Amino acid sequence: MRTTRLKYKIILVLIFLVLFSDYIHLVNASSRTVNGIVIEDESEVVMSGARVIVLQRRAGRSWSNIWNSHSSTITDVQGCFTLNVDSEGNYLVIVTHLDESGEYDYIPYGFYINPGEDVINISVTLWRTSIVVFDGLDHFIESTAIPATTYRVTEPNSTDLINYGSLNLIYGSGTGSISSHLNIPSKKIYVPSNRNFRVEVQSYISYSGKTVQTILKINDFDAKTLEPGEFTQIDLRSLVLPEAITKLEEETKNLETLIIDKERDGFYLAVERQQLSEIHQTTNAAILLMEQGRFKEAFTKSREVFLLISDLENGLNGLLVDALRSVYILVGFTAITAIIFSSLLFEESKRKVFTSLILFAALAFALFYLHPGAQVTGVQDLVKVSVISIISLNIIALVSPFGLNKVASKVDVSLLNLTILLISIAKRSLRRRKTRFVLTLTSVLFLVASFISLTSFTSGYGLSFNRISESVMKDGVMIRTPDPPPERAAAPFSGGPGVSGVTPLDESLLGWYLQIDEVAYIAPRYENFPQRQYREANNPIGRIGRTPIFGIVGIDPLFEAEVNKLSSTVIEGTYLTGETGEVLISKKFLEKTGYNIGDSFTLSSQEREHNLTIVGVLDDEYLAELTDLDGYTILPKKIVEMERIEADGPDYVIEGLAPCTPDEVVWVSLATGENITSLWLQRIDLMLKDSVDALEFARSTALNRGFRAWASTQSGVYLAELTDYFNGKGLPIVIPWIIVVLNVIVTMMNAYYERRHEVMIYSSIGMNPWHISGIFLAEATVIGVLGGCIGYLLGLGTYKIIFLLTPSLQVKQKVSAVWSLAAIGISMMAVIVGGLSALKNSTSITPSLQRRWSIDKKQKSKDETRMSIPVQVYEDEVEEYVEFVGLKLEIGREANNLVVRMPKLVSSVEKGWEYRFIYGSANTQISALYSRNRLFIEKGEGKTYTIILYSVGDPESVKQAGSFVRQIGLDWSLKREEEWEKKMGTNLKNVKGFDVI
Repeated sequence: MRTTRLKYKIILVLIFLVLFSDYIHLVNASSRTVNGIVIEDESEVVMSGARVIVLQRRAGRSWSNIWNSHSSTITDVQGCFTLNVDSEGNYLVIVTHLDESGEYDYIPYGFYINPGEDVINISVTLWRTSIVVFDGLDHFIESTAIPATTYRVTEPNSTDLINYGSLNLIYGSGTGSISSHLNIPSKKIYVPSNRNFRVEVQSYISYSGKTVQTILKINDFDAKTLEPGEFTQIDLRSLVLPEAITKLEEETKNLETLIIDKERDGFYLAVERQQLSEIHQTTNAAILLMEQGRFKEAFTKSREVFLLISDLENGLNGLLVDALRSVYILVGFTAITAIIFSSLLFEESKRKVFTSLILFAALAFALFYLHPGAQVTGVQDLVKVSVISIISLNIIALVSPFGLNKVASKVDVSLLNLTILLISIAKRSLRRRKTRFVLTLTSVLFLVASFISLTSFTSGYGLSFNRISESVMKDGVMIRTPDPPPERAAAPFSGGPGVSGVTPLDESLLGWYLQIDEVAYIAPRYENFPQRQYREANNPIGRIGRTPIFGIVGIDPLFEAEVNKLSSTVIEGTYLTGETGEVLISKKFLEKTGYNIGDSFTLSSQEREHNLTIVGVLDDEYLAELTDLDGYTILPKKIVEMERIEADGPDYVIEGLAPCTPDEVVWVSLATGENITSLWLQRIDLMLKDSVDALEFARSTALNRGFRAWASTQSGVYLAELTDYFNGKGLPIVIPWIIVVLNVIVTMMNAYYERRHEVMIYSSIGMNPWHISGIFLAEATVIGVLGGCIGYLLGLGTYKIIFLLTPSLQVKQKVSAVWSLAAIGISMMAVIVGGLSALKNSTSITPSLQRRWSIDKKQKSKDETRMSIPVQVYEDEVEEYVEFVGLKLEIGREANNLVVRMPKLVSSVEKGWEYRFIYGSANTQISALYSRNRLFIEKGEGKTYTIILYSVGDPESVKQAGSFVRQIGLDWSLKREEEWEKKMGTNLKNVKGFDVI
C-alpha cells in the first residue's frame, strides 16, 4: 500500500513539473514587449497622456477584417508606453490624444504588429488636427436605398492617400475605417492642420441587381489650409444636387425630344406634355431651393422630379408597343366590319365579297392615317396582315353555312345549327327597318367616339399622400417598410401563399435617423412575426409553462408611456423601468397562469429560455383600445382562420391577420428584448422638433427613402407612400352611355311589339324563345360591331380636331390594345345589355316562352296547386282557343289508362273562361291517380290571355293533369301552324334562300 501511494505521488509530481515547464515555456514564447515614444509634430517634444489603443484581429480559418479591443494604455511624462502582446497575434495599435473636452486634437496614428515580427522600439509623431463635418448624405436620386459612404483624405492634386503611419486616413461607415475603430461619427473626419489635402467622397448603393457608385472630389483645401482645432462644415447635398439636377435636365430634354418625335408619328400627347410641364416646374422649384441653401427640400424636389421622369418615360416607351399591338387587332376587326356591312347591302356572294374589299380598303386607309400605331408599323407588314385578314374572313363567311348545314343534317336542331338562319333573319329585318337601324347605329357610333375622344385614363407610379383617419391627439411620424403583405389569403396547405407580417426594418436606420436634425426622439418597437392560431397550425411564438404566447413586444418604456399611454393601463404593480428581465402582462393573463406580481417565470421561445419577473399588470379592455401613431391597435398581429370550406380531403382555409388578445401578449423593455432572438424591428416612431412639419417630413421620407410614413397630427393621420395610381377623367360619359342603353331597350321593345306576328310564326315553325331571342341579339350585335369600329375611327379623328381647336384639353389618346378592346366593348355592351333587358319582357308577346311547365306552389293537405301553362293566346283567337280546349276535354285522351271526366264550362265572361274537370285513372284498381281541376283562361296584360290550372290531388295526380293540359297547348300550336301554312300556301319548314351575312 505504501509503495503504491509513493508511486502515485511521484507520478503527480512529474505531471506537475511537465505542465509547469510547458506553461513557463508558453509564457516566454508568447510574451512580447513593445516600447514606444510619442512626439508632437510641430514642437517635437514628447507627449504625455497620449492614448494607446491595441486592437486584435479576430482569428478563424483566415484572418478577419473585424478588430476586437485587446488592451489600452497612456504615455507617461516622458511620452513613453510599453505593450505586452502575443508574438503569434495580429494587432493594430492606434495612438491619439484627447483634449479637455474629449475631442481628438491629434490625428490618430496607427501601425500593425504582425506575427513573427521582432518590434522592440517605435517612435510615433502625432499631427495636429482640424475637423470637417459633413451635413446630409451623398444621396442617389435614382434609389431610395441609404448609401454607404467613405471619406478618403488624399494628397492635394492627387488620389493617393496621405501616408500617416500604417493607418490610412479613411473615415465613414466602412469596417476598415478609422471611424469604426474609434467610434467616431461617420460624418466627422479629422484632417491634418496647416497642410494641404483633398477629400474624396465615395458612395455606392445596390438596387435592382446592380451597384452604382459616385465619387465626389472636394478641392476646397488644395490651396488653403486649416488651423489646429478649426472646425468647418460642408453640406454634401450642395455638391450632389447641382450634378443631379443637371442630369435631370438632360433627361427632361431627351423626353421632350421623344414627345416631339412621337407627335410627328401621329400620337396625341396632351397629357404627356402636361406631365412634362409639371417636370419643368418641379425642377425649377428644386433649383430655387438649392440656391436658397435649403438642400433638404431641394433634394426632395429632385427626387420627385426623378419619379415624374421615370413615370413619363415608361409611359412613352410602352405607348409605342401598345399601339403596335392594337393595330393588328383593329385590322381584323375592320375586316369583320366591312364584311358585315357589305352583307347588309347585297345578297349575292360576288357582290358581297367585292363590296367588302372596297369597304375594307376605305376603313384600312382611315385606320392608317388616324391610328399612330399604323403609321409606325411598316407598310409591307400592314398590307400583308390586311390582305390575309380580309381574304381569310371572307372565306370563312362563304364556307361556314355549308359546314353548319352538314352538322344540322346529322343532329337535332339546336341554336348552333340555326345560327346562319338567325343571322340572315336579323340582317333582313335591319334592312327593312332602315330608319330605325340608322338612328340606333348613329347613337352607338357617337357614344364610342365620345368615349374615345373625351375620356382619359392614366396610370403610373408615384407618391400617394392621403388622410386615412380623423383627428388623433398625437404628434409624430411612424415608419414601416413598403409593400405591406396581404392580410387575407389561402393557407399554404390549401395551395395559397398564406399571409405574413410586414418586412422588418434595417437596424442601421436607428443610427441614420439619429443624424437627422429634425428628429428629437427615436422610439423603435420590436415584435415577433405573426404566428398561426387555428386547427391545422397552432404555433405560438413562446410558452410560459403550458400557456401559449402569440405576441412578444420590446418597447421603449418612456416613449410608450408618453405617446401611446401604455403606462395608464397599469392597474397593479409598477410600469417598466427599462431594466433587464422585467415584464408586463394583462389581468386575464395573470389569472390564466396563476402568477402574482413579483413572481418570476421562464419564457420558452425558439428553443431558448428567458427568466422574467412580473412588475405590473395591465387592464385588458383599456389595452385593446390603445392605438399607435398610425391609428391602429398597438397589439401585435397573429394569423387566424377567416373562412373554411369543408371538403372530403383537407379543408380549404382562408387565413388572415388579426390583433392578438391582451392575454396572449407580454411586454418587455428594449434591454430585455435584445436577448430574445424572435424579435425584429417592426416600426420606428419619430418625435420631431416643434419647428418641423410632420406632414412634409412624412412626404419627404416616403419620396427619399421609399418607406410608408404615417404622420399623426391634430388634424388626423396621413399616410405617405410610393405606389401605383390610376386616374380617370371624363367619367360623366357614363351618363350618355346609360341613355344609349335605354334607347336600345326602347327600340328593341318596339321591335318586339311591332313584330309580334312574326314572333308567332317563328314559334309556330318550332323555334323556341332562345331562337327568337337570338334573332334580336344578332341585330344588336351587328349594330354593336359597326358602331364600335366606325365610332373608334371617328374618335381617333377627333383627336386631331381637338388639338387644332383646344390644344390645352388634357385627354389621353387611347391607342393601346387594352383600351381599343375596351372602346369596342362599350358599343357591344350598350346594345347587348339593352337587348337582354328588353328580352326579359318578351313573355308578353312570345306565344311560348318555354316548352316546359312548372308547379308554382307545392301542394299542402287539400289546398289547390297552381300551375302556369306556357301558352299565350291573342285576343282575336281566344274564342277559337276556348272552343278548342272544350273539344279536347269532351273527347279526352285515354293514354296509359288515364281519362278525363266531367268536363264543364262553368263561366264565360269578358275577362275569362273557366273549365272544371276530373283527371284520373280509368281503372282505379290499377292506378290510384285522381285530381279535381279548374282551368282558367284569363285576360292578361295587353291583348293576350294566359292559361292557369288549379289542381287538387296527390302530387303524382297533379303532375299528370298538368302534363295533359300542356299537351292541349302543344296541339293548339300545331293546329295554328297548319292553318297558317294553308293560308300562305307554302311550308315554312322547306323555305330556302336564307344565307349568311
